Amino acid sequence: MNVYGSCITRETFNLWEEIEQIKRTKADCAWNVVGDFNALRRPREKKSNIIEHNNNVEIERFNEFIKRRDLKDILIISRWYTWYRKNGMAKSRLDRILVM
Repeated sequence: MNVYGSCITRETFNLWEEIEQIKRTKADCAWNVVGDFNALRRPREKKSNIIEHNNNVEIERFNEFIKRRDLKDILIISRWYTWYRKNGMAKSRLDRILVM
């Protein structure tokens, strides 16, 4: 499954619920969920020179989603961060490969 997560938290949570509903109907299949989740698993997955608060609720819910579906987060070897601001002042790990 290829995903593109919204930057709007509520829509992101809805996407995870939709993925879980689809997975329940296809419980006997192997799964790969790949794409831009627009979500962090850990605060260190984002670097910026702008002071921001970490959205711990989103981080917790994303990790819960991964755990509930027994997904494994495959590390992308070529680079840790997958999104970069053009001026280089911010970077995040938003793209993921989750497998079951």
